[in-house]
Amino acid sequence: MDFSSYFAQIAAGVVGLCPVVPWRAVGRGYFVMMLSIALPLLALAGWFRGSAGGLGGAEAILFGAAGGLGLGSLLCFLAGRGAPGWHLVRAAALASWIAVAADGVRAAGSAAGPAAEPALLAANFLAGALLLGSSLSAMLLGHWYLVVKDLPVEPLRALTLLFFAGLGARLAATVAAFLLDPAGGSAVVDRSFLFVLVYGLFSVGTPIGMSWMVWGTVRIRSTQAATGILYGVVAFVLMGEAAGRFVLGRTGFPL
Repeated sequence: MDFSSYFAQIAAGVVGLCPVVPWRAVGRGYFVMMLSIALPLLALAGWFRGSAGGLGGAEAILFGAAGGLGLGSLLCFLAGRGAPGWHLVRAAALASWIAVAADGVRAAGSAAGPAAEPALLAANFLAGALLLGSSLSAMLLGHWYLVVKDLPVEPLRALTLLFFAGLGARLAATVAAFLLDPAGGSAVVDRSFLFVLVYGLFSVGTPIGMSWMVWGTVRIRSTQAATGILYGVVAFVLMGEAAGRFVLGRTGFPL
């Protein structure tokens, strides 16, 4: 099973949301941590894609560009050069989002059924990257409030709002896939019921149920409580998105 898109979306979501957090407020260490997480995941995605014999195309070039820019940014931050690192990570973020959309268009070529439209797969992949990246970035940023004095809550609030946007976009893309399928998705449910259930509960249902708790704690600036809740959200989203990508790879249905 090719999980390259799954790992690429985690990496792209993390890099793509780095510009949301101002580097002068949190310091260079936050970006060193985020890029140190994202770049190995991007390399792992490349390994999976290469093992499946699918390394090539526009999306591979774009992911490579994002990885190169991200590596340059990481080296700048490690060398104490925050301003060049900030500019490079912003460029890497743009390349990451474009690469994810291109990867969705590529996936439409191997998917099956009326729901396997390039635009829908691109939106599906972008929503997945946003959901994965925002939840993971918000959870990790929450730890910075323990070590950086007087860190404003606005970056965490922004990532939380992006998490809500990711949930909404992921739900919309899923509903659209079922609506575009003349059979209403019955074939994919019959073939992969357990994984569809895991996706629905862990990637969408449970995070939506927990989102009000996250927002409530962020709104009252209880960053420690928000971080604890986000731990659970991240765990659910990681499992749910993995199940969704498994269904896509096994059945060709864009879950």
